[in-house]
Amino acid sequence: MKIFDLHADLAEAIKPFYTDGKTSILKKDWSTRFKQGQIAYTSAASFFVGTESWQEMQDVVMKVKNDITVSGYKVIYTKDDLDDEQQGTAFLMTIEGMCGIHEDVEEKIQWLYDEGNRIGSLCWNDQNALATGNSGDPTRGLTELGKQAIAKMNELHMIVDVSHANEKTFWDILSCSTQPVIATHS
Repeated sequence: MKIFDLHADLAEAIKPFYTDGKTSILKKDWSTRFKQGQIAYTSAASFFVGTESWQEMQDVVMKVKNDITVSGYKVIYTKDDLDDEQQGTAFLMTIEGMCGIHEDVEEKIQWLYDEGNRIGSLCWNDQNALATGNSGDPTRGLTELGKQAIAKMNELHMIVDVSHANEKTFWDILSCSTQPVIATHS
């Protein structure tokens, strides 16, 4: 049996090791868990609470991607990377919250995609320049910048994750997106 875990806060779990300069954290500390759980594929969510800058977002994304590759794992870029003969665990990179994006939306979404992220949520529980999460103003949903983000994600076929969006944001995304969306967790 092959299991695909669509939501693992791995970036949050390995973040404390970043400051110590450690690498291959996934291989050293997680490979046994992946084997025991028969996890063939998992997401590697770069999680942001709502206070991080764009630079901080980039830093986390790069550290997650680096740890995946130096640990000897594969990043999933396309459906062709979902191999029936897959040995070990492969990672689907995701973004949970885009709080650091306040401008240059299309360029920044493109950068996230180019770095391997294939699923992204515009907000966590926060209210940011793109959208409103569960803890934000219930009458505020997707912003104009958020609509630009959705359009760029649709163009790239980067899946929009509606997890943590408030109800207004959820419905705004559904009315705006031209591609299917996903709720990886709730």
